[in-house]
Amino acid sequence: MDRKVMAKKVPRNVQPAPESAYQLDLPAHFDWRDYHAVSAVKDQGQCGGCWAFSTTGNVESVNAVVNGKLFSLSEQELMDCSVSNDGCDGGMAIDAMSDLRRLGGLENETTYPYEAENDKCRFKKSEVVININGAVTLSKDETKIAAYLIKHGAISVDFNAANSLNGYQSGIVNLSHKECNPADHDHASSSSVLERRTECPTGSLKTAGEQPGERTVISGCTVEITLAESLITP
Repeated sequence: MDRKVMAKKVPRNVQPAPESAYQLDLPAHFDWRDYHAVSAVKDQGQCGGCWAFSTTGNVESVNAVVNGKLFSLSEQELMDCSVSNDGCDGGMAIDAMSDLRRLGGLENETTYPYEAENDKCRFKKSEVVININGAVTLSKDETKIAAYLIKHGAISVDFNAANSLNGYQSGIVNLSHKECNPADHDHASSSSVLERRTECPTGSLKTAGEQPGERTVISGCTVEITLAESLITP
């Protein structure tokens, strides 16, 4: 778990997604893994770098949807080079996306491997495999979130995990505000799955440290979450 997920204002160059991005009829189930648009589960280790994994998970998926190529991208590059975040001490995916655009792109995990610790920036422009055009924030409406996910790829999610995921084994997490303060965000992940099991859509999170094939299902019905999405063109 991250020691802190920094509650900053959204960067000025990041705008809300347009309403047209949410226009879609929802199926009962949708999983981007079925379309080879989600990389394997990764382990962040004893480092509060979940924000970096949330960012790469999003960019990997969106690029796979847009360009048909799935890469495993470098979290360590973001840990070392995202000046708006604090490496293993926490950060925000939306800030990482802004830094990524200025930096010039992401390298493959093979050329810039994960170390689970802070290090100096060793970014090489010549090794970049994906760059983004920008980022948007998403609506907190569950139906719109689900529509955006199906239309564009996995989304980055910041949420309160201290209560909602401690001791989690399976099923849908649906806590009251008293049980889980929505103002406290201490973890980040990426969501790539839609399940219509309740009165509102739920999503599966790709969380660091899980075994491949396992799913964490969280409901946004009672737990406020912050969502962001990178923008990529062919």
